[in-house]
Amino acid sequence: MGKLYRGWWPQVSNCSPHYVNRASSASCGWTEGFADAVSFHTFNDTTYYWGNGASMNLANDRSTSGIDQGDACEARVATALVDLWSQVDGGWLKSNAMMARNPQSSFREYFVTDRPAYGLDTGSKARGILWKHTIWY
Repeated sequence: MGKLYRGWWPQVSNCSPHYVNRASSASCGWTEGFADAVSFHTFNDTTYYWGNGASMNLANDRSTSGIDQGDACEARVATALVDLWSQVDGGWLKSNAMMARNPQSSFREYFVTDRPAYGLDTGSKARGILWKHTIWY
């Protein structure tokens, strides 16, 4: 994200400490969730690995227990992004190009404001992906 935003960084609150499966703040969910999504997309694996060898699969839907709901939870943001990239956008290149032009402070801004302004879909399929991951706009 820092590279896409050319060094600019969103003002992030309530992110220390934070937990991948717990709600913290929309800004923390966005910045941390994007980082997770990059890893998940790159390795085609939704497992989060800690440095001590522990891991947690963050694949989720509306019925998943143990993962908080909404865009303040990085696991929800991460998996929603991966699903948008793979099921709606045909990859992440268009999304990354949009992000490089218009830095976002939250997933809400990414989805509600910048995706439609850049011509990326926010229609029923995209909204259904967010709904699946318990994010409602």
